[in-house]
Amino acid sequence: MDKKRQHTNVWDIVATKFSKVGPSYWNVFGEHLVELSNIKDGGVVLDIGMGRGASLFPATKKVGSDGRVIGIDLSGKMVHETKVELLEKSIENAKVYMMDVKNIRFDEETFDYIISGFFITYLFHSEQKLNNISKMLKKGGKLSFSTWGEQIDQKWLTLIVDKYIDKNTSSTGIKYNTVESIINMLKESGFHNIRVHEEQPHVIYRNSDEWWDEMNSNAFRGIIEEIAKMGMSQLDSFKIDVYEGLKEFRREDGIYIKMSVIYAFCEK
Repeated sequence: MDKKRQHTNVWDIVATKFSKVGPSYWNVFGEHLVELSNIKDGGVVLDIGMGRGASLFPATKKVGSDGRVIGIDLSGKMVHETKVELLEKSIENAKVYMMDVKNIRFDEETFDYIISGFFITYLFHSEQKLNNISKMLKKGGKLSFSTWGEQIDQKWLTLIVDKYIDKNTSSTGIKYNTVESIINMLKESGFHNIRVHEEQPHVIYRNSDEWWDEMNSNAFRGIIEEIAKMGMSQLDSFKIDVYEGLKEFRREDGIYIKMSVIYAFCEK
């Protein structure tokens, strides 16, 4: 099974609970991205890698009844769950589709805005980079996205994971987790009026159990399952190590984890 299929399978597994367990930071980051994107009433928006709609739902409010939002995701389960929620909320100005962004099926110059929460930088490593994205934007259209910065408060976790899983640590090229690297990529892709900044909010968990449950409902679930395949004793040992590591971030009212988020905005 290739890496893309493995990654998609993890998102299929966690789709029901993703962003519904623990602190609602996915929704907070999604709403913040849309707010900063300055989406206007009547706009046509594409949300790439929309997941459970953290950016999609607030975008539907911005475009109003005269606009529309289209969300795409490679995970069929994510698309299904988001579609159900759209129906439950009687939202009529949005549609979602299972689609690979590398084989995207929209006409050129279709969208006023393209947004993406924590996904689009994966395309920076591809041969086409952002060429297809640019083609789908109207002249003067805006691209806005969020991505993870360097996660200082997660280095302890990486060290623990490396004890249990032998990762290929060979270089995979430039890491697009800095403001400078993202600005350079956007310039190379022909975008202008580029604005990129980094924020470092704290995400607060009530306790270690909530942290563990939330990590089981996002992409980290793949790591947990990989260790579980080695046997329950290995998984138990891993969990003990993780809980010990979390003590460093414990305060009186919870566990504080700083998450670095980069927001980028540019025009075609």
